Amino acid sequence: MHKPDHPLNITNPLFVYNPAAGLKNKDHVLRLYAKVCQRYGWQGCIHETKEGEEINRIVREYIQQGCDVIFAGGGDGTISSVVTALVGTNIPMAIIQLGTGNLLARFLKIPMQTEQALCYINQQTSVKQLNALHVKNRYAVLNGSVGFSSNLIKNTSRKEKRRYGMFAYIWRGLQIIIGIQPYKFNLVIDGKAYTARASEIYITNPTVLIEEIFLKNLPPDSLNAPFVMFIVKARTLRDYLGLVLDILLGRVNQSPRMTCVLIQNSIKISTKRPITVQADGEVIGQTPVTIQVIRNAVKLIIPS
Repeated sequence: MHKPDHPLNITNPLFVYNPAAGLKNKDHVLRLYAKVCQRYGWQGCIHETKEGEEINRIVREYIQQGCDVIFAGGGDGTISSVVTALVGTNIPMAIIQLGTGNLLARFLKIPMQTEQALCYINQQTSVKQLNALHVKNRYAVLNGSVGFSSNLIKNTSRKEKRRYGMFAYIWRGLQIIIGIQPYKFNLVIDGKAYTARASEIYITNPTVLIEEIFLKNLPPDSLNAPFVMFIVKARTLRDYLGLVLDILLGRVNQSPRMTCVLIQNSIKISTKRPITVQADGEVIGQTPVTIQVIRNAVKLIIPS
């Protein structure tokens, strides 16, 4: 849902900056932020994130001190951390693309250049209400998964991501596919129990990632659900190549390698052996896991 275009009345922004994300020079990014704050008369603050700290608590302390908007500077994991802090508040968030993937920013056409991204919210903007997944005491707005992609994220180091970008995921993915084994998943979806043997349970946000390739060929009414789950049954490299072909040819609903299920309220996932769980590109624990859908969880500022 979008609210009408309007200029925001910003006075005290907070820039939550992850210096470990992406490849941009730290001093350059911080100079740009100081320059923009001076240009618009903002009393801006900066918080550089550190591994293991409680971003939720820190951001809420800034809000209590009068912060009126949060710039999330980093990748999708940084954005997820800021979202977790903002759920239940009325404070909006803006994204500064600094990470490797930046899926949310890319799909919503948020400027990639740092200075442009810092400036656009002082112009004509819209506010988009994002649905979220509540999983293991945090919130995710893009996706969550158990299986192939969660293992891929777990086994791709930050050093590899910084050095090789998205190619690091491709290389690790090929290595994992070679030895992949299907899992038996016990699922409770909106109160109904199912079992599935699959390599992946992947949950995504269709109202945000409308251009995601998995979603392009689904019936239009599927995109009205807050989240969509894909049960991926592909096991070998040949299976995955066949799945890619099914997607490209618009045969998602007919593909024997994947099943689509709409998620309205919740899903519980359990397995015989613990399997890695990821949300918005960050490893957050292992199965069993209960995931709750939270509608209109946070406000995101996007360009008009």
